Amino acid sequence: MNFSKDFEDRISSSQKVLLVGAGGDFDIISCLPLYYKLAAEGKELTMVNFSNLQLEELAEVTEAQVILKDRLFMVGSNMKVALEHYPSGMASRWFEETYQEQVPFYLIMKQSVASMTECYEKIIEKTGADTILFCGFGMRTLMKGDEEGCGDMLHSTMNLSAAKYVEGVEKLLVTFGIEKGVSFNSAMENISTLTQYKGYLGVSHFSQNDAEFHYMKHCYDFIAGQGHHERSLLIESIMLGIVGKIGMNNGYRVTPLMSHIHYFDLQSVAMANKVAPMIDHVQEYQEIVQQGMSVIKGGNKSRKFDLIQL
Repeated sequence: MNFSKDFEDRISSSQKVLLVGAGGDFDIISCLPLYYKLAAEGKELTMVNFSNLQLEELAEVTEAQVILKDRLFMVGSNMKVALEHYPSGMASRWFEETYQEQVPFYLIMKQSVASMTECYEKIIEKTGADTILFCGFGMRTLMKGDEEGCGDMLHSTMNLSAAKYVEGVEKLLVTFGIEKGVSFNSAMENISTLTQYKGYLGVSHFSQNDAEFHYMKHCYDFIAGQGHHERSLLIESIMLGIVGKIGMNNGYRVTPLMSHIHYFDLQSVAMANKVAPMIDHVQEYQEIVQQGMSVIKGGNKSRKFDLIQL
């Protein structure tokens, strides 16, 4: 796996990196290729994920270490019960069972954007991180919210907004493949705009021959192989595209574009998001959902016909 030159230039001086699932939950698996490659370069890495779990569910599944009450926890491989959807804990167990590594994960719970920013600041205080690196499957993180087919982008918007207010660190974003429900045309239009403002850092190709691909696939297969755990059609479709398959996979169109890795300046992507200003200062999570989704649903229905000015 090779980075784009512009991304390589930005990440080369980083020493302590937070690897963050851009949209939470299964997006944490997209951090694994970066974990493999950056660890080999001697960088100190910390895994961070936005969690959809309720506090009661977290208490049921594991003895989590409280970092900030009800807001930020650290979890490992130990589980008291099996949950249908717990990719962070299962990935930690994969590290332990496959490599005998103890890899804890910070979990940021559902809360306000301002409170999430405090969580990132606390993690940086504890780890000394100099870089926040978001990773995600598909392109919903690039969506602004007003375009046709912006997809389910609320949690990635909250996450971007929280990181936007963190100061004194490098901030980067990496996306893998494309996804159902997000307009490819809208994504390309947004990449073009980001290119004009130097927020796009290039593209590279993810090959089935890359050790990083097999590392990620092994972890996903471990999780999906647990009879109780939910699978991800998005991840499976992207992996099919990487190995050269083409066609439909349960509603997902598998194409060679699944193997593309795009790199961005995170701050530029966050500043372009048009939903963020509506939720940045809302204090209650449920109100964020109501206000954010009212805009996002409208964006998913809208159509735009813009002339390119030469």
